[in-house]
Amino acid sequence: MTDSSSGRTAGDSPGGLTTRQRELLEPYAADPRAAERAAAGEVDPRAQFPVLAVAVVVLLVTFFLPHSGEVKGIDVLFNTRTAQDFLTTVPERVYAWLAFGAGCLLTVGTLVSRSAVVAWVNWALAGVGWWYGIFAIWMRQSRPPTEPGVGPSYGLIIGVIALFVIFATMFTVILQRTSFQRALAALRREDADKDGESQARQQVLRAGLPERDMSAIPDDRRRRAKERRARRRAAEGGADS
Repeated sequence: MTDSSSGRTAGDSPGGLTTRQRELLEPYAADPRAAERAAAGEVDPRAQFPVLAVAVVVLLVTFFLPHSGEVKGIDVLFNTRTAQDFLTTVPERVYAWLAFGAGCLLTVGTLVSRSAVVAWVNWALAGVGWWYGIFAIWMRQSRPPTEPGVGPSYGLIIGVIALFVIFATMFTVILQRTSFQRALAALRREDADKDGESQARQQVLRAGLPERDMSAIPDDRRRRAKERRARRRAAEGGADS
């Protein structure tokens, strides 16, 4: 009988590894360090997949919506003649490049590869792109009336919101532990309590103090008490004389 919420079967111990966790760790039984490396380089975006997929689709659609007046997002992305005629600024182009590269391509790359490195780069560049999007909206709103073009259109605003959703959701992907990482954590807990030596090491780690051999510390309390008495008698003898 299996508990679907935790993956435990009737034969699993309450505090030990589940059957599913043992299956995940079985290929790395001979090389635990390889398991640590594999766990560190992987993310699991399955729970966030619907949100990320919708945000990517919305962000792609915004490239075909008005960015500012007659200028569309795709004009800004490729710096077309229309974008040049309406004096599209550098922050607007940087936003478009990062929105397409980080918001669309890298997000798809993260979902496909499940690589932690790709996820971190995706998150960082999406955050930079979102900041440039806010800057682009501000610059569009503060243009002098003598320049051609108008303020930000709904395509730019929706794109900035979609990029922020990707940025925030990717952060949860990075922080969330995968099933493999949870299995490794359970294995560490199981190994930590298997014998007295392991328990002692864990106690040292929790306390943050180095392990010391108490037998190597000399007990010189009697010697120091004798020295204090001798100094006191010497002081009393000097006072009497």
